[in-house]
Amino acid sequence: MSVEGVRKAKQTTGENSDKKVGRTTLLAISSASSDKHEKMMTDFQYTLDDEPTEDWSVEEVLRWWHLRANAESDAEYNAIVEALGKQLEEGKKAIWEAHDQVSKIVQDSENLVNQNVKPQMNSKQQSIEKPDPKPKAVAVTAAATRSTRAKKVTTVAPVTSEDTSATDSKPDTIHIDVVDGPYKGQFYDLQPKTRSPCWIGRSSSAKFKDRGISLPVDLEVSTTHGKFEFKHGKFYYTDAGSTNGTRINGEDCESNKPYELETKGMTILAGQTTMNVTLLKLV
Repeated sequence: MSVEGVRKAKQTTGENSDKKVGRTTLLAISSASSDKHEKMMTDFQYTLDDEPTEDWSVEEVLRWWHLRANAESDAEYNAIVEALGKQLEEGKKAIWEAHDQVSKIVQDSENLVNQNVKPQMNSKQQSIEKPDPKPKAVAVTAAATRSTRAKKVTTVAPVTSEDTSATDSKPDTIHIDVVDGPYKGQFYDLQPKTRSPCWIGRSSSAKFKDRGISLPVDLEVSTTHGKFEFKHGKFYYTDAGSTNGTRINGEDCESNKPYELETKGMTILAGQTTMNVTLLKLV
């Protein structure tokens, strides 16, 4: 093909391309070029087994070298793919072996803890089962003091039965029964105060063990998982941005959003620990 013919062909191809798709990406140009070369090799009458002779034209020699270069590239490509495939299989095997080792370590640790460690009874439980006589004495003394002072008051506002029943009916304790998980059978009675919540989590610090719920055996519970709060005369539960989240009555709850506790009771799932939560009046 003459230079003028090549120029006209390029001009025609460029005009048609501009009319159909406008700008083309480098990937599309490369793909079209690859298809063109593949078609050229399909029409080639010689193979790699043939050797160029003096009878071959320059175009045939160039085609033969092009075909040979493609064959070498394909061989290198296949070798690289095979090597990467072997590396992938070896990597997968190593990962699964590490996974099995970690799973065995975790299982052995859980078994050891379950056999040798009994969760400490919450201080609220101890105070309920064995009431301290000292507070009673203080209560009696305070009552006596109030009665003595009352004698100095000339007039006392009468207390109606409606006021007494309304005050007595308000719950002051969050009663929690653990019905499933590593701590199944345990129960807790929490009394959060304003600006003094009761925390729940895997931590074994004093604020969890003394006033909240400590669940060190439950590995799916975050160190600081959530908290029970008392605000505006009502009790709330708030997830403190835990890793695995909290479910209340089967529904996922949002992090850092207080959920009001219902008097009739509700179910809270933290990690593997399922708790039935009810509101009681113990004082």
